[in-house]
Formats: sequence, structure tokens, C-alpha cells
Amino acid sequence: MGGAWICLEPQFFQGVKVDGIRFWKGVGRTFVAQSNPQNFHAMNFSFLPTRKRSAKAGRNALFTLTFYRHNDQWVFDDDRRDIAVEPLVCGADDVFDVLSGRDQDPAINRCTVNFSATPIPGHEVHASFQKPDYGGSVYTTTDMTGEAPFEFWLCPALFAYFDRAPQDLYVQKVRSWSA
Repeated sequence: MGGAWICLEPQFFQGVKVDGIRFWKGVGRTFVAQSNPQNFHAMNFSFLPTRKRSAKAGRNALFTLTFYRHNDQWVFDDDRRDIAVEPLVCGADDVFDVLSGRDQDPAINRCTVNFSATPIPGHEVHASFQKPDYGGSVYTTTDMTGEAPFEFWLCPALFAYFDRAPQDLYVQKVRSWSA
């Protein structure tokens, strides 16, 4: 089976042949064929619609994640960023217990949140950056206790969402439940 499989943006290679590989577009899909006369193969790749971004366009402003309990810890997965079973530790787990309602109902083991470096209407948590620490970032919030600032640490996975630690983080609970 000679040759290699490649997949490129369909809008650029629709109906053309590049190094012996034919690209053509079906409805919402791009098909890629290796055109070796002795061994013809086709693969089907799905693409989400793409839009052009300006050179100034950055990452998303608002992110959504679903956290779940695994081995007595809050963790999350994000396939798009190759993050799997990333735990919340060093106080972030305590913040999440309160945010999710697990401190009141231990049966709660799932919680979906929106988070952003800019204010979100109806946010439950506003955290302020304090300092970098152990490759991650230390934040404080008074939203959990209403008293003295509560300090917690966010691991370097934060940088999968932001280029640098934001001065402010806003978190809004979408839903929590037991599964």
C-alpha cells in the first residue's frame, strides 16, 4: 500500500489532485482518496464549518467544561485540547464543592460551568490572580465564604485556555446533578 493518507482543509483542495491524492467534497464532508492504481482506498472525514479569523482574533472568550467525580476528586476532560482526567487540587476542589452544591448534597457528582476572563452575567465566582506558583496560578475569591479571601491553585492546564493567567476569572454554574 504505497503513499500516505493526508487530510487538508476542504475549501482549498476540493476536486484537485495533490501528489496522487484526489480530494472531493460531499454534503458536509470531505473524502480523500489514495489513487494508487493497484490499491484504491477512500476515507471519509467530517469537518465543522470554518470561518476566517482576523490576524487579531484570539481564542474563545467563554469556555464550557463538565466536571465529574473520579476517585474522590473533581476532574475534567477536554478532547480538543488532549486533556483527560485532569484533577482540581489545592483548594480548587473545595471551591468546586461549594459551586456545584456538593457541600450540601454529597450525591452531586457532575457539574457544567462556563468560565471566562471577562465578566459573565450571573457568575457565581469571581477570582483574582495573586501570583504564579509551581507552574500554575494562585487565585483568591471571597465568593465562597463571604469573609476572608479563600486561596486556591489552578494547575498549568489553565494555559490550554489562556495564553497567560488572567487577572480575573469568572465562573458561572450551568448545571449540577448526580449521574
